[in-house]
Amino acid sequence: MFKKKSTVKFKIIIISIIIILCILINKYVYNTNIIKQLIKKKINFVYVLVNTPYCIFKNINDKFSSSQNIKKQNNYLYRKLLLQSINLFTLTTEKYNLEQINSITNLNINVNNNINKKIFGERIPILLPLYYDKIFINKGTTDYVSLGAIALNEIGFIGQIITTKKHNSEILLLCSTNSSISVRLKNNNVKLILNGTGCKYPITLKSTYIPENVNIKIGDILLTSELNNHYIINYPIGSVIKIINNKKLHANIIYVKPLVNIEQIKYLLLINFK
Repeated sequence: MFKKKSTVKFKIIIISIIIILCILINKYVYNTNIIKQLIKKKINFVYVLVNTPYCIFKNINDKFSSSQNIKKQNNYLYRKLLLQSINLFTLTTEKYNLEQINSITNLNINVNNNINKKIFGERIPILLPLYYDKIFINKGTTDYVSLGAIALNEIGFIGQIITTKKHNSEILLLCSTNSSISVRLKNNNVKLILNGTGCKYPITLKSTYIPENVNIKIGDILLTSELNNHYIINYPIGSVIKIINNKKLHANIIYVKPLVNIEQIKYLLLINFK
């Protein structure tokens, strides 16, 4: 009987110990989880605090790197496009020059059989010219250029050689105040004398003392006429842009705009006469 009671007590004690251990373990584990969560929160905060500047720096660096790459690509594409534009401009210029050279060298010129030689020439560019009514070309006495030779291009009459040296010559332009040329009206064959008024903009030629009964209209074309066998015949000079009537003298004054643009002259043809 005593043994049975002892066994029952022992069992109760064991069960109580187990229960107490379970309670303690459960409480300890719960407290451990709380501690872990607190530590985790602290660590997360520290991680965020430390990582934020790095993220900001990384974003800025990425954007800067991306911007630099875009700039490099843009610069590369710009240089490539610029090079292509230069090449295209060069090809277009060369094509235009060749077309201009061909049109000048193949000019069908109506002369009076007094022509001696045709010479192709190129204008010498001058940065700060002393005279606006003269231009220089790269042909001289070694190329058989002679004084009085006529200069023209595919558009119209340019001027006349006034001085020539070994490798270059000087042309007095049609618009010079020292220049005069015999012309005729295309529509009625009336002959006039045109005088230059100066080679600064606006460039015009002038003819005075034209009888009132001469039929002249704005837009009429004037052509070269033969004068002492020193000019080509029927080559375009310009068009009438202004007519002024002088009632006292019963005459008209006309102003003519040359067809040739002086600033754009590059290539020309010289005509030597016998």
